[in-house]
Amino acid sequence: MRLHLCLSAALLVASLAPAGAAEVQVKVAGGAGAPGEVSCALYSGAEGFPFDASVARLARATEGDVCRFAGVPAGSYAVAVAKLPPGLKGVERDLLGRPKQPWGVSNHVRPMLRAPTFAEAAFAVGAEGVARVSVDIAP
Repeated sequence: MRLHLCLSAALLVASLAPAGAAEVQVKVAGGAGAPGEVSCALYSGAEGFPFDASVARLARATEGDVCRFAGVPAGSYAVAVAKLPPGLKGVERDLLGRPKQPWGVSNHVRPMLRAPTFAEAAFAVGAEGVARVSVDIAP
């Protein structure tokens, strides 16, 4: 009976995981002089990209400055990264809309007079495996 319950629980957990989901690993470089933690936002579309994290999946960097997103379905995604001081939940911007904290996006896009677009920063995630992305952050 106990074995039956364990197998049932394992099957239930497996059925809840998305079929064909991948992991996205974001390796972050730069921002060494700024205090705080590296925060990553994974966007599945243009809405809110790159500074409205309320529509994104969020992750904090672990050892080695890597953010990990598990269970990501195949599709097109973009990542925005910032180094946030303790207690700050999102990127602060100045009067011109530029971020005050070190930041960066996937594909190393950094336009001078506007925010990067989702299309410029987009990368593909396959149905399975690991998608590795690197992002450089700078003030």
